[in-house]
Amino acid sequence: MSPTTWAAPRPTPCAWWTPCRPTSCAPATARWAAKRSPRKDGEPSGRRRRVCRRLFRGSLLFLGRYRSTRGVSLLERVHVLRLKQRAPAARAVAAFRRKPQQMSIDALRDLMPSYAKDISLNLSSLANETLLNDQQKWGTFLACAHAVGSAPVVRATEALVADKLSPEAADAARAAAAIMGMNNIYYRALHLMKNSEYQTLPARLRMNIIANPGVEKLDFELWSAAVSAINGCGACLDAHEGELKKHGVANTQVQAVLRIASVMNAASRVAAAEAARA
Repeated sequence: MSPTTWAAPRPTPCAWWTPCRPTSCAPATARWAAKRSPRKDGEPSGRRRRVCRRLFRGSLLFLGRYRSTRGVSLLERVHVLRLKQRAPAARAVAAFRRKPQQMSIDALRDLMPSYAKDISLNLSSLANETLLNDQQKWGTFLACAHAVGSAPVVRATEALVADKLSPEAADAARAAAAIMGMNNIYYRALHLMKNSEYQTLPARLRMNIIANPGVEKLDFELWSAAVSAINGCGACLDAHEGELKKHGVANTQVQAVLRIASVMNAASRVAAAEAARA
């Protein structure tokens, strides 16, 4: 046989019950150990067999050395198959982690220490408020949390309303906190100053979100009134309360958002103080 046509025989990995020889398996080239193998039926009890100590590792080396026609080792193909089998489970876990987890008001109440038990109980009762619809109620919670800006309360409230508000409603509630943070300071200053000439000057401040909040005007007015109560602007409170009356909102509904504003303000102050103590 010419050297150009000669090909090495395909190696065959040894098994534990066969004598291991250097020429029988490609990885079996080094260490050997004389061991007494389990006796088979009809075999003499004193027969000793030479078994490779590194059989499992040798088989992996064999899979890694043997390459298919595509140039990919069997070990690599086995690894790819295992990854493909694990892929559906990995995708399910990733989807579960991306999905916002539902949270209750208890996550917000857990931020309250023992001396703020009344605040915790008030949070629980306001979460079950029925005078407001869900968008009005949870939007007020979110707007008030952003109005005060306590990081623990904002995070807990964002998680609380994640499955209760649409993205548009949540953005509108945050916008109410943002625009009122500007308007309340400006108009409160005009209201407190004795010189009434400043009230005749144009504000020259952009407030486009008020005209187009992205949600019902009534809901945005309720959130704005709640934030105005937190920021202490009497002029803004009167203006928003007047708009709510034009829409036929009952006094009990206006009172409900004021109650939420007062409790959320207290909860945020307590959470911020406890974070400072830690």
